[in-house]
Amino acid sequence: RQMCIRDSFYMAWALYMVSYLGYFQNLDIMKLRRECLELTRQAGSKVDECGILTLLGFGAQHTGDYAAAEQHWHQAVDIAGKVGALSILVWSKAGLALAHFLKGEMDKAWQLAEEGLAIADLPPSRTQARAALSLVAGISGDYALAKVFGQEGEVSSSKAPAIFYSGWCLALASCGLGESGEAWRYLQAAAQVVRTLATWTWLLPIAAILLAREGQTEKAVTIMGLVENHPLSARGWMEKWPLLARCRDRLQAQLGAETYAALWQEGGKMDLE
Repeated sequence: RQMCIRDSFYMAWALYMVSYLGYFQNLDIMKLRRECLELTRQAGSKVDECGILTLLGFGAQHTGDYAAAEQHWHQAVDIAGKVGALSILVWSKAGLALAHFLKGEMDKAWQLAEEGLAIADLPPSRTQARAALSLVAGISGDYALAKVFGQEGEVSSSKAPAIFYSGWCLALASCGLGESGEAWRYLQAAAQVVRTLATWTWLLPIAAILLAREGQTEKAVTIMGLVENHPLSARGWMEKWPLLARCRDRLQAQLGAETYAALWQEGGKMDLE
């Protein structure tokens, strides 16, 4: 029995590392992570269990399974708090903050991210919490603060997750500040590491605003229609973003209600792939 437990532990660690290295890769990462979770539970390692639950949370969120992501993070927060795994607790709280952000629940998202940042012991975990704070600040209209929070992630790591989140945060902040060139640069940096359709839908609303500013009104409306109709979109945060609402109103006024509706419906029929 002891040999079986030890074998399960090392197998779980092997799967853990493979699944972690495949964070944004086109592999069946979620299957590996679920197998790892089962083996970790057999081995009785609570710290590793909550680590895997956190990875499952991010994986589920990046593929548009937002309810499952939230469930994984709640479990990870509970276990990490009990065993004192601070870094994992911060990651999980940051993940939960992002879940509430995507649902449009900004106050809860801010609270969780602040709680995570207050106990963060390592730069990567601080970066994730600050990314959530950046996004909430941006949607709430404080784009200068959003940029301050987002800039930590820009310099803290060259790993794909940090590149994506810092790029997303800083693109949103720069867009709000009217710095369109900077916004495009950050948006393109984030897009280079995107591997799932759901995460594309987080970036495209910013692109729609930037296109509208450039006078590409029809393309902007088509993208809005695509994002707002896509089954993997999390629309809560978009509905709470005044800048996006004002852009939509201006486009309707410029194009006319009939033309806008036709383009929006055309976008809804497009395939994001």
